[in-house]
Amino acid sequence: MTNNIVVLGAGVSGLTTAYLLSQNPTNKITVLAKHMPGDYDIEYASPWAGANYMPVGKEGSAHQKWERDTWPALKEITEKHPEAGIHFRGTLIYNRKNDQETDTGKLFSELTQPNPWYKDIVLNFKSIPSDQLPPGVDNGQEFTSVCINTAVYLPWLVGQCIKNGAVFERAVFKHIADAANAHHTGQKADVVVNCTGLSSKTLGGVLDDKMYPARGQIVVVRNDPGPMLSTSGTNDGEDEALYIMTRAAGGGTILGGSYQKDNWNGVPDMNLANRIMKRCIDICPGLVKKGQGIEGLDIVRHGVGLRPLREGGTRIEKDKVDGVAIVHNYGHGGFGYQASFGCAYSAVSLVNEIMQNISHAKLRRFSIYKHLIKHCTMSAHTPHEVAWKINKVLNEFGRSPLHSTALADPKSLNSSPEIVLAMVLDAVIKARPISHELTQKTLRKLIEAEYHDINVLFKSTWQDRTVVLQEGGYNRFREQCATNLGELAKLIVERYDGDLNNLLKVADGKIHKARILMKEVRGMGDVAVEVFFNNVQSIWPSTAPCLDSRSLKTANEIGIGTDLDEIYNALDQDPTRMAWFANGVSEIRLEKRQEAFEEI
Repeated sequence: MTNNIVVLGAGVSGLTTAYLLSQNPTNKITVLAKHMPGDYDIEYASPWAGANYMPVGKEGSAHQKWERDTWPALKEITEKHPEAGIHFRGTLIYNRKNDQETDTGKLFSELTQPNPWYKDIVLNFKSIPSDQLPPGVDNGQEFTSVCINTAVYLPWLVGQCIKNGAVFERAVFKHIADAANAHHTGQKADVVVNCTGLSSKTLGGVLDDKMYPARGQIVVVRNDPGPMLSTSGTNDGEDEALYIMTRAAGGGTILGGSYQKDNWNGVPDMNLANRIMKRCIDICPGLVKKGQGIEGLDIVRHGVGLRPLREGGTRIEKDKVDGVAIVHNYGHGGFGYQASFGCAYSAVSLVNEIMQNISHAKLRRFSIYKHLIKHCTMSAHTPHEVAWKINKVLNEFGRSPLHSTALADPKSLNSSPEIVLAMVLDAVIKARPISHELTQKTLRKLIEAEYHDINVLFKSTWQDRTVVLQEGGYNRFREQCATNLGELAKLIVERYDGDLNNLLKVADGKIHKARILMKEVRGMGDVAVEVFFNNVQSIWPSTAPCLDSRSLKTANEIGIGTDLDEIYNALDQDPTRMAWFANGVSEIRLEKRQEAFEEI
């Protein structure tokens, strides 16, 4: 079944949500927005942001969870996609006790406290000794975070969505329900995801009077101060702030700022701009040459943006307006980027719930039809032919996860730490361009060496692992693979207490989050992650249905198509059968057996 989805809004929240939704090939995404990346308009908040990762969510809150869940994605993009405009940057946080009762101090209280929850998330966290703090600062910390060049990152997100088949169109709607009729296929959208930010205040069908702006003013300069910096407050008023950040890819240095609630003024206040620049030079004299003041700053431009605040906090929930299913994801205030993936995961989960309900309704109708077609005469391109082909794949080519190893017995396939780790080993081995026969032999050798036991793998030496890989004929990549397996063991022990099932718990059972976490495992690129989920869906049923992109293409070539929901329905929504089917299609692709279906 194809899911027609409209995402309304092309700020960081809308684009991140569209990006995650577009990773599911059964979703057909249309992004509709008045403003697109490249525009600079006071209504369009995302281009004006700093932006960075400096968590402010209170421990135990949904806000904290969104920020915690976002870090792995930003870290992965920074490491693997330098073209996205994000880079790692040293960060200094300064706290003054006399700021704690101010609006700004309360906003940044989690960021500036001596022992914050995020210390275990960001890189290289440590407290700053008191003798190294600037005058008037009571405590401070430093760590490595990320800084985002919004002028590069937002178009990168657009490109990723387009690569996944999403369509972008400019549009303005008076009522949210009207967006359902603007899907690029010409069909009515099944779901509209509302990511319109501050515009949700005036959008018909939403009219959220809890929305209000927090005006932020910045100065962009060419000077490079070194680390990013933020303080708990200023001496110039409760609604003014002090932060410095240098964007990646020549994006300049952002000097800020302000947090002026209910201020809609889009024109830069030059008196405020002078205070911002003076504060930044006072706290970071290295911004300018010795002896210089504001005149030493090489100004690119002044900017004003309106943060989309919401009384009561961000709105991420399901809704129905004039018969149209809606998922809201708006009201992120000043933390849109640093909570973008966490909020998008929550929104995508709600979209999936809606689509599952729609799918179940269709399945009830389909199950009646499926009972009838068992006695129909087969003809090309009919549903019963597809069902027949699915059964042929399953019965003639289907393979159990960990096929040809001692662990392949269906009775022994469970979610034990050993089985999950064995499936990771299988994926790491098969991701390399090596013959199917050699990968199977190597996997058997790894299992025989008991490397699916985390204690054995963790204690093994690099030389031990190299020998086992060589015995399996895994010669070309054995040294790198031996290193990767060592790093894998270390990560599982240190982060997941020796059991990768805990990774699924961290991901809340959500496949989108689990995929990103799996990519933190060294050697687990896109191909390896897809192979892993082909198999692990049999014991992690919340991740089903999965079929790697190469096998999905093969399924289409042999006349089954690419609708995962219909395939899964034909397999009675059995995750074990889905895993066998995935391995069967993979077998057809690897053995080039597509011709077995040509005359059907």
